[in-house]
Amino acid sequence: MTPFNSFDAREPSAVRPIPRASIKVHYLGRRIRIHEDEQGTFWLVLVDLFTALQRTRTWPMRKRVRAAGQVKNVCAWIPNTVNPEASGYRMVQATNTEGLQAMLGLSGSAQAHDLLLWLTEDALPGLRGAA
Repeated sequence: MTPFNSFDAREPSAVRPIPRASIKVHYLGRRIRIHEDEQGTFWLVLVDLFTALQRTRTWPMRKRVRAAGQVKNVCAWIPNTVNPEASGYRMVQATNTEGLQAMLGLSGSAQAHDLLLWLTEDALPGLRGAA
């Protein structure tokens, strides 16, 4: 069983992320939220990664993340465009760089390889230098 099966995206969270823990980067005009934990590990929100890749079928990429340490739940603001009052902080899944490489590194998509290259060589090193 993969870590994705035990997650309920509707689970509300009473804890809001601290400002440094939530970082936003933009890839081709699409926002990708990155959370930094206490150990300095960056966790990329999966919903944002798949939106940046314009993927609707996410399971073929998600099933490549098999190790439990490669995915975890983080607290993030989820907007609801249909009912703005339903917007709020929710628990969402995020992956670290090892999980990111497992998901995108084996993909045959040139767009996935471009995103992986941009994240690992530009965005994340830049964030580490700014920390």
